[in-house]
Amino acid sequence: QSINQSITNTNRSDAITGTSITMSMRATTIAMGLIRIGSILTITVVLIKGLFLVQNIAFLGTLLVHEFVVDCSFFSCHLLFLAFETKNWGCWLLGLLLLI
Repeated sequence: QSINQSITNTNRSDAITGTSITMSMRATTIAMGLIRIGSILTITVVLIKGLFLVQNIAFLGTLLVHEFVVDCSFFSCHLLFLAFETKNWGCWLLGLLLLI
């Protein structure tokens, strides 16, 4: 009677231990899956933000270059006008260089 009782108790504890191991393995698998999904989402967000940042930098760069070119051409026309008025060769050369 007592031997049968101890065998039954051992089987129950083994079953409980096996269930808890299975549950912890499931929890670990779910946690690893969530971590993997989270890291993929994080990388995706970082890449998207990076692309927008690169686009913004490129946009700002083109704006700056455009402004610089417009300013240079305006400045060179002003220099050429000054050179025409003052007949100064340095102004002529600088205005032509900036225009090019």
